[in-house]
Amino acid sequence: MRSISLRTIETKITRTVLAFTILLFSMAAFAGCSAAPAKPAPQGIVFQRSADDVQKAAANALVVAGFEIKKEEPLYVEGSRPRTLGVLAAETVRVSLESLDSSRTRVRIETAKPAVGFGHKDWDAAVLEEMEKALGKRE
Repeated sequence: MRSISLRTIETKITRTVLAFTILLFSMAAFAGCSAAPAKPAPQGIVFQRSADDVQKAAANALVVAGFEIKKEEPLYVEGSRPRTLGVLAAETVRVSLESLDSSRTRVRIETAKPAVGFGHKDWDAAVLEEMEKALGKRE
């Protein structure tokens, strides 16, 4: 019969507890990620203005909110905020436009959620509010 020391038993118990703890935290992290509700696709907001006017207002709204314009194409504006305290990744807001006719434009605003970081704000409402200041009320 083999003699097992108390030290060997303690080591095995410690390893088992450690493995169980890591497994438990991993399961909780993955369950939290998969349980996060998906944000529904934005339906859009319609302004009674031309696409050019709305695009200028969108770019201005992003700048007022502290974003740097990273991409500006016809019917699209994207801005990014530099990293801030507590945020590991930059915040990004995308504004997509759809010209419905010469004097009506649909706007979709989306705050991109990075995979890393915490303390991110949903900027959709702030950007929309700034756009309404320049364009007037939406439909």
